[in-house]
Amino acid sequence: FDLLKFDKSFIDDLAVSESTRRVVKGIVDMSKALGLKVIAEGVETKEQAEVVRDLGCHLIQGYYCAKPMPFDKLLVWMRENLN
Repeated sequence: FDLLKFDKSFIDDLAVSESTRRVVKGIVDMSKALGLKVIAEGVETKEQAEVVRDLGCHLIQGYYCAKPMPFDKLLVWMRENLN
């Protein structure tokens, strides 16, 4: 494997829990040392996106990016947002 994904339960607490931020930062640092990319799952707010970016996560997924949608709407969304 080459990717480590943080569960949403960690992400939910990032904005309010310093101890969760320390745990996530430690795991991100260890993952990078092992050559792994890190993705944060369940990012729903700009604040969460900023925190995981500051902690060194490479990628995010969640409602902050886009909500689930049918394939035809996804194609339209991609044309409009990924230029």
